[in-house]
Amino acid sequence: MINYEHAAKGIKKVFVAEILELVSSILPVLATIGALSTVVFAEEGLATAGVVTVLGTMVCVIAALVLAVLAFVLEIIGLKQTSAENDSFRVAFCLVIIQLFTAVFVGVISIISLNSSTTTVWYNFLSTFADILNIIVTIYVINGCSELVVAKGREDLAIEGANLLSAIVILYAFGCFLGIMPIFTPNTLDMIVYGIYIVVQAIAFVLFLSFLARTKRVLLTK
Repeated sequence: MINYEHAAKGIKKVFVAEILELVSSILPVLATIGALSTVVFAEEGLATAGVVTVLGTMVCVIAALVLAVLAFVLEIIGLKQTSAENDSFRVAFCLVIIQLFTAVFVGVISIISLNSSTTTVWYNFLSTFADILNIIVTIYVINGCSELVVAKGREDLAIEGANLLSAIVILYAFGCFLGIMPIFTPNTLDMIVYGIYIVVQAIAFVLFLSFLARTKRVLLTK
């Protein structure tokens, strides 16, 4: 017997984790802007403004790290909670644990890196592997949500989940294509393509969050 309320609570945690992960990915961009501003202020002789900017940059970096860790912990808890009610979430939970160990290896390699070609190859390989795992986890989460809403009699929402899966696969293929674009295109065109990729990625992310939210509401419906 599926405990829909229990599953909904787990999905809610995954939803919050995705929001926190988004914020943690935006903060480094703000930190980079702050670092560039510090250089400008230093050149202009504005020491006080430069100090404030440095402090702001440090706060952004620390906040990004804290939010990233919190997001990861929430995601693990949410997937574990929902895995008791659905096999797809159980697989997603196991993959996230593997992703955790992969992230640790990537961090260790980045710390001990001696700029050797072997270290760089391993770093790139593990980073790509972590990205692929992230895509697969998303796929299993969507599958799990679809299975749960079907059990609640909402086949229409499950069809939306299938369409969302197709969009994510297309997005991933586009990302792979983007990776080889610099080889064949000038920098200006490459930046345009990358901008399009970011927009498409943002749309897919919003659709994914919307799907999670709607799944949670359906599961809580009596």
